[in-house]
Amino acid sequence: MCLIGSMFVSGTWGTLYLYVAEQSPTTHRGKMSAICSIAARIGSFAGPQASLMFTWNKTATLVFFAVLAISAGLLAFRLPETKGRTSPNTAQEVEDRKREEKF
Repeated sequence: MCLIGSMFVSGTWGTLYLYVAEQSPTTHRGKMSAICSIAARIGSFAGPQASLMFTWNKTATLVFFAVLAISAGLLAFRLPETKGRTSPNTAQEVEDRKREEKF
């Protein structure tokens, strides 16, 4: 089970780097990659701590991580489609794309 989880986390991490680089304007790509890296480091620290918190009930640990995974999956549906579009070069292009898309 741990091996399967590790494979999915590794795949997600690779996808995150590609998606952030594609969605961020050229001038902000380094900053956005750093923010994602910081969030990943916080998650890698908080994961084991969360499982230690729930030593009294294994079901609570599974439910906690399942809720986080499902909410992340649902939030992924809010990401814009990038197929056939060029990467933005400025922050203004990102703002223009936000106005074009209707959510």
